Amino acid sequence: DNEHFDLDKGIHFLTLGAEQDNSVAQAALGDIYYDAKFTDQNLVLAEKWYRLAAKSNDSAGLFGLGCLYQDGEVVPKHPKKAFQLFSRSSLLGNPAAQNKLGTLYAIGSGIKKDKKEAFGWHLEASKSGLADAHNSLGGFYEDGDYVNKDLKKATKHYKFAAERGHLLAQFNLA
Repeated sequence: DNEHFDLDKGIHFLTLGAEQDNSVAQAALGDIYYDAKFTDQNLVLAEKWYRLAAKSNDSAGLFGLGCLYQDGEVVPKHPKKAFQLFSRSSLLGNPAAQNKLGTLYAIGSGIKKDKKEAFGWHLEASKSGLADAHNSLGGFYEDGDYVNKDLKKATKHYKFAAERGHLLAQFNLA
């Protein structure tokens, strides 16, 4: 029941866990300070907690730190380092990182452009039901990019993503 949720108390207990080297709590704090859904954005604190979680090979911490290197706001922009962090997170099964890796391969950021790898990572991420990955797969099938052009498959993936609120997929179906 969200009306009884005490954000300050939640952050307090997450911080206690994070200070005891709990990588899940560290990554969760990183998310809280990065996303700014529950509190003001603080990229310095996000980086601190993501970096600590990443040291423990936490997939969410690796992903968050990769986002910071991709954005280049609180740490210097470093596409190759972002790619390496997303790769490590992907191999740990993180669907968001797998999808991000697919995008990096598709555009050649931090790595040589490789449509086969891009498609493969988007496909892997889509297995978890990630709407963004399905939208990307729709684009591959619509354009005949690496795969044979197949508008039925494109529509299927766009529809899956659109039904889950993905705005670009909704536009792609229009």
